[in-house]
Amino acid sequence: MIPKSKVPSKKPLKSHKIPSTTGAQDMYTKLIALLDKHKAHYRLIDHEPEGRTQLVSAMRGNDPAHAANCIVLMVKIGKKTTKYVLAVLPGNTKVDFNAVKDLCGGSYISFASQETAEKLAGSPVGTFLPFSFNQELELIVDPAIKEIDTLYFNAARLDRSVALKTSDYLKLAKPHFEKIAEDSSSTSIKKVETKKPSKADQLQWTDLEKMRHSGAHVLAEAVMQIFPEAKLGVGPPVENGFYYDFDLPRTLIPEDLAIIEDHMRLIMKEKQVFETYTEPKKEAIAFLKKIKQPYKIQLVNEIDAETVGFAKNGPFVDLCKNPHVEDTGKIGHFKLTSIAGAYWKGDSANPMLQRIYAVLFETNDELEKYLKQQEEA
Repeated sequence: MIPKSKVPSKKPLKSHKIPSTTGAQDMYTKLIALLDKHKAHYRLIDHEPEGRTQLVSAMRGNDPAHAANCIVLMVKIGKKTTKYVLAVLPGNTKVDFNAVKDLCGGSYISFASQETAEKLAGSPVGTFLPFSFNQELELIVDPAIKEIDTLYFNAARLDRSVALKTSDYLKLAKPHFEKIAEDSSSTSIKKVETKKPSKADQLQWTDLEKMRHSGAHVLAEAVMQIFPEAKLGVGPPVENGFYYDFDLPRTLIPEDLAIIEDHMRLIMKEKQVFETYTEPKKEAIAFLKKIKQPYKIQLVNEIDAETVGFAKNGPFVDLCKNPHVEDTGKIGHFKLTSIAGAYWKGDSANPMLQRIYAVLFETNDELEKYLKQQEEA
């Protein structure tokens, strides 16, 4: 049994703007009140500010497999419905996007934007609780959590964690259990990413989603024009836009975004046609070695498939199986918004890449409205 320690005095979070009305400190207070009310067995662990599972687990002294990996996902159901899911799974596993999408009857899934995720969860990324206190956020827990005796997670703050008896967590959270963790031996996601898209796949993407996906290709091409030695990571569409991860010869600065945008707009003016094709796996690896893209080679090596999908626009070629707009002139209206660090494949043991975020909408009015809302928030 885990003894419950006295709650230390509250410490304000430093240098982190919380875009929710309650704030992370209120969420922390709500958590402690819930645990105390139901006489849950828990203890608090203070540590240096950290929210990445591997690193914070080392600080707390727990096996990462005993940590709660809490992720907010956005699922599109048809053309008009958007659903948000709080997926909770062991810290040493990755979420199976297809499993969550199928559970929700969705046609498209991605990580929720940071702004939306923090608003729904009530705390900063890296500190999401394995509880949902928001009716708009459905809690789905992988059954593997049941096998853990003590569950560790950040307590809605970066500098303090909770070690909670799992049986108490399950009683309080009353979660919906579904298999949502990707098996280490599973290749279901990888197969979906590399098979040639069918007409049904094409129909599952809205025009806006195709624009955002195509926008990521244009961003990658622009960065390669500026940094020919750049190594490409991944660049998925997300809510409100897209991002792309890069291994670059120097650290980007905010002023670089305007330069990259200029290159993107020139690519748009060229109206480069998007073409998709497949290559046998061996030939695909040989091509990627020739153009010196080690991260892409790693992705191909992990694929259990005979062929690999590519997308080409102008001189730029990237691994891809998803649908695009007709040409680069039709990607819509965008703005590059920020630069952040991101570990390759989300693992702190891997290299830190530089992630460029963008927002993109069909019309300039929608883009300007969104940017104005962000300024006023």
